Amino acid sequence: MNRIVKRITALAVAAAMATAPAMAVSAASGSEIETEVRGWFPNLSEDDLQVIFEIEDIIRNSPEDMPYLVEEILEYVSSVRSQDIYDPERMVIAYVVFKGYLSREQCLGAGMDGAVLDETLAKLGVNVNALPAAPVQSAPAWRQDAKGWWVQRPDGSYLVNEWYQSNGLWYYMGADGYMLTNTVTPDGCKVNADGVWVQEQPESSATQGSKSQELPEQYKDYVVLTSDADEGEILVKMANIVGLDCVVHQGMYLMSPEAYEEFDKLISEGYFDQYLADLGI
Repeated sequence: MNRIVKRITALAVAAAMATAPAMAVSAASGSEIETEVRGWFPNLSEDDLQVIFEIEDIIRNSPEDMPYLVEEILEYVSSVRSQDIYDPERMVIAYVVFKGYLSREQCLGAGMDGAVLDETLAKLGVNVNALPAAPVQSAPAWRQDAKGWWVQRPDGSYLVNEWYQSNGLWYYMGADGYMLTNTVTPDGCKVNADGVWVQEQPESSATQGSKSQELPEQYKDYVVLTSDADEGEILVKMANIVGLDCVVHQGMYLMSPEAYEEFDKLISEGYFDQYLADLGI
């Protein structure tokens, strides 16, 4: 059993465990899924049907897991040759496309051969020309394959030899478009293992929770949370959880007075205690 099939099996088991307290309902639901699927696809092989049963179980009982399955599919497709994708993996990919969680264009963009995919879609009775187009991308977005991360523009091109800011942090895309890690960028900046620019601390850094007189006009009233890069990354993630903005300027992690008041209140109330505990802090 290959990786992608193991993935849907694991997700299906997790979905079943999540509904374990209602055993009668779960059993009936499973039987109902099987009956419906057999009615939809009376000519499919038993192996193909078993794949669809498990995917339908995830869709109905644990839909929050579908994005993870989609991510796994795209990673899988980008890491193998199309001729090396066999059943039941082909059916996994085709059925997720059939259900609309993944587009044909996304599969082709990841490197899958269109003829291979269309052949399996035809087994599901799909008219390829009637499939919905890939979602429209309106802003640059992170993409990943077996080699690393890059940033794709809405027109399909990607960033090359330039910086990209995401969630208040800066990343550098190299000559081949991939994000640089654990190195020094062409313009002399250090980036860590996560690709984040490690900015040097200012000579006179402000204390946490204080205001700095050295900030430019647009940040003059902002509160300096920290100038420690590792601590700053955690604070940015915490702020993102509750939808607050945290900006980085010359190694200082800043927050507006209004946002800081709310952020400080949440910290005092223990809102982030479990999150920090999970990080081992």
